[in-house]
Amino acid sequence: MELRQNWHKFQRILGPLPPKKSGLVLLLSHNRVVAGAVGFAAGALSRSGFRDLGRQVDDMTGAWDDLSAKYQCAGASFIDQRELLNALSQVAAVRASAPATDHFHAQVARLRELLGVERGEKSRLATHLGERPVEHFWPRKNFLLGLYRSFFGELFPERKLLLVGVVNSPDSFDSLLLEFQGAEVKGFSEPDFSGIDWKGLDLFLPETAARFVAWCENHYVLPAYSIFLSRRVWDEVRTAQMSHGEKAAWRLLQKIRSQRDVEKEVLFEPEPWPMKALLRWHGMRG
Repeated sequence: MELRQNWHKFQRILGPLPPKKSGLVLLLSHNRVVAGAVGFAAGALSRSGFRDLGRQVDDMTGAWDDLSAKYQCAGASFIDQRELLNALSQVAAVRASAPATDHFHAQVARLRELLGVERGEKSRLATHLGERPVEHFWPRKNFLLGLYRSFFGELFPERKLLLVGVVNSPDSFDSLLLEFQGAEVKGFSEPDFSGIDWKGLDLFLPETAARFVAWCENHYVLPAYSIFLSRRVWDEVRTAQMSHGEKAAWRLLQKIRSQRDVEKEVLFEPEPWPMKALLRWHGMRG
């Protein structure tokens, strides 16, 4: 994918959300805290930040008992500085054998894997204490990045594009083009649609969205799919994820797109039967 990566735009539209519960991350060197941060849950009252730099940690369990009460946190991750630096040097290295780690989002995802965030397991890098699962007190991935994570996702081509369009007005929309390999985001870019005369058209009509899909397929020679959402709907589903989790966001999105006799604010184009099944699975699970 071309190097037209607007990282700030990716963060603004699809960047991580606040954790479900407040948590701590502490970086240790020779059993001493050299850096730390408090991650506040969505809706949590504003409190002061981390204030224990230089603290000696000879017993993590004892330290956690004290810190959990002090910062009112659900969990903590104690990370070894030397192991983290070794991991960063490997994750950031661009290798022909690991092309999916050549952009920052993939590097962050790989680092979370090495830290054992999703599985909640102790690793060489980190020890997690407190509530489970660990991912509840780490920043959450935007739910849309997990679109292809299901059995139905395996029915799609191994490499494909997903165009995300957040419609602000008839003459304005924010767009990002994601390249997936399997269920993982391999790359992203900000597509240049200046050659398409689209302003004033209804972006929620399949024939309009199909013009953008065709541009993506012709430009990158990969199968493409798209989702267009109004800014109102996008803000509502993000709020649902922040307040109630990923499943709630999918259920709300499915509910809105199934509404009749109202102005359309969500469109998937094209929508072959595997996409219908995939969206229904996301909307029904849990």
